[in-house]
This record gives sequence, C-alpha cells and structure tokens, in this order.
Amino acid sequence: MSINLSHFLIDEAGFLRMRDNEYYPSDMEYSEFRMWNLECIAALTDKEYNWTVELCKRMRQRKITLMDEESSAAFTAQNIFFDDNKNLCITNPR
Repeated sequence: MSINLSHFLIDEAGFLRMRDNEYYPSDMEYSEFRMWNLECIAALTDKEYNWTVELCKRMRQRKITLMDEESSAAFTAQNIFFDDNKNLCITNPR
C-alpha cells in the first residue's frame, strides 16, 4: 500500500484556524503553508520518510491517539504538518 504524505497534510480550514489563533503569521496563505510542507517532506531522508509513512499508515488505521494531559481526553490522530522549525506536528480532528 503506497502512501502519499501530502494527503495527510492539514487542510485549509485547519490551517486558517491555526492562523486565526496566531500559531502562524496572519499574512501567510494556505498555498505558502502547503508549499513549505511539501518542501519539508521532500527534504526528509529516506529513513525519516519511511518512518513518517509508517506513522501515517497507523494514523489511517486509527492506531495513534493523542492525549491532553490537562483533561485526560484522548483524540485520534488525523493529520500532520511541519512547523517553521521543520518539526513534525500531529493533529487531531476538531
């Protein structure tokens, strides 16, 4: 089963919410954000890329959850993106 990591990138609505909450600069457009993320994916080593593909496969199978330690609420992992430091971020649905 082939996985295209770009299919796991957070969508425009999610990005706009992050931007509105000042996680990203207010002048950044989704097209710029998406291009940045595609560049980050392209810059991954083979080992990093394969690891991320395996992570996304597990996310697709709903085998990855995220827990907020404050509320102890568990959320299913859904999407990824790379922040401005090229750190992989995993999101859960709204």
